[in-house]
Amino acid sequence: MVLTKRRLSEALMVAFISGVLFAQRKFFLSLKVVYTSIQLPPIPSERTASDLLGYPIDAVLQAAKSISTIPLVSTCFNSSINVSSCRQPLPPYDSPINVCKSFRAQNGTPTQNLLQQVHLEQAMAEECWDPTTRDVEIQHREARNVVDGCPVGIIFPRSLIAYCSCGVWNTNKQISYYFSGIMNTERKGSWLMSYRNETDAKIYFSVNGRSVRKNTGIYDYPYYDKLMSSRFALAPDGDFPWTYRFLEGIMCGAIPVVSKRLQPEEQELGYEYCEALEPCELLEDEGKRIAAAQRNWLRFVRRHSFVTELNSHFL
Repeated sequence: MVLTKRRLSEALMVAFISGVLFAQRKFFLSLKVVYTSIQLPPIPSERTASDLLGYPIDAVLQAAKSISTIPLVSTCFNSSINVSSCRQPLPPYDSPINVCKSFRAQNGTPTQNLLQQVHLEQAMAEECWDPTTRDVEIQHREARNVVDGCPVGIIFPRSLIAYCSCGVWNTNKQISYYFSGIMNTERKGSWLMSYRNETDAKIYFSVNGRSVRKNTGIYDYPYYDKLMSSRFALAPDGDFPWTYRFLEGIMCGAIPVVSKRLQPEEQELGYEYCEALEPCELLEDEGKRIAAAQRNWLRFVRRHSFVTELNSHFL
């Protein structure tokens, strides 16, 4: 009887261990299935990356890696943009300035709408979209547009991005710090005035504000020309926690200089900038500044336009 009980116990133990081993094997096999089913997009080859308008390989790849976790405009609209037939390709890398300037948009209609809305409607028209068929909500305070239920940032039109693109690759900029805008009480006593005596700085005060495009139907191209020739764009606080100048500077190849404060959105999106009157390595190293400007521009195109030549490549 003792022997029988012992054998029974051993048999039960063997069965228990076999069950555990079988469960473990099944578990690890399931992990293998899950692991093999989650495949990251392949890293683009150097050949295909260099085909992107001929842009520098390093800048393209670095930008792709650093912003791969943030939702893109093309997440919602890539398929509908790709069927567009009237859009004009961006100028190739290192194009002469006259090529970029040939992208001046045709004169538009004067309007008192927000510049944010003007940009968005122009951008949709240049992608062959009919703005009247789109459900659009402008959220100005939040620097957001909601198009057909998809939230996106401030959108800039293809023609303006193309016009300013030569400033991104311009390595012979004649202006160190640039600002043009309305003088108000806050700016008069702010850090902005500290840059007036910097070598090659250009700081202008005018009453135009954002009214040039709205009042005339023509974009303020002399303003963008100055930004394209600037190494740094001074972007003091505006009426809201964001400013057009931050994005316009990046679009034109200038590094933004902002008020010393936390800017969580800009940091999250990976933009590189300097804080006013604070040490910044981009101020000291022109090579690093140029590389940062190119990375900023690539991020900008993916986040703030309907241009897909770069967007879809890294999906």
